[in-house]
Amino acid sequence: MQKKVLTILLVLVIAMLLVAGCSKKESDTTLEGTWRITEMVEGGEKTSFPKEVALSDLFGEDEDEDEEYGIDNDDEDEEPDTPDVMVTLQHYLQLKDGTIKFFGEISYGEKTWVFLMDEGKYTVDGNTISITYDEEEEEDEEAEAGAEDEGEESEEVTVWTYVITGKTINISSPDEDDDDDTSGMTAVKVADSVVAEPVDPLQFLAELIAEILKNAPES
Repeated sequence: MQKKVLTILLVLVIAMLLVAGCSKKESDTTLEGTWRITEMVEGGEKTSFPKEVALSDLFGEDEDEDEEYGIDNDDEDEEPDTPDVMVTLQHYLQLKDGTIKFFGEISYGEKTWVFLMDEGKYTVDGNTISITYDEEEEEDEEAEAGAEDEGEESEEVTVWTYVITGKTINISSPDEDDDDDTSGMTAVKVADSVVAEPVDPLQFLAELIAEILKNAPES
């Protein structure tokens, strides 16, 4: 009888250890790593990801973004060179060793491209993340005088507050245009390998257009 009781107790202890081990494995409260953004809120407007978007909405309308991706749209009357097709958009962010990186992922058909969109430096204080970006400002007076424009570096600081529950992170940040409004995002932890091999944005565009033309119906 005593042996039977001991056996039952041993089985219960093993079961409890297994449950505790599984729970610990599923929980990931580490800030550092790669996060797949599932929802973004900006100016009170909520966007869920992945999202189906027209390619022309991503490139060709925002001059700053066009310059970032090397797209020249000086002639506003010209039709955009990029075919207007639907693609799937996904965003990622990665925090590692004091560097934060923002990645974009575009899927079309069976092809998927990941590319680096922006990066900066970050520090953590409690549940607050402070992100800095280095920006080079041109000096108009020196340019007009014909002097070499060395530019000035200024730091733009973005402050986030975050809460991690398991493999999900919720981030909030005051809206830049309205102190009473709050922007933010929700993301889930994924493997670093998802964004391990980003392609050059121009290479991505060239390959995407080639893929679109290959799949286009013959006229």
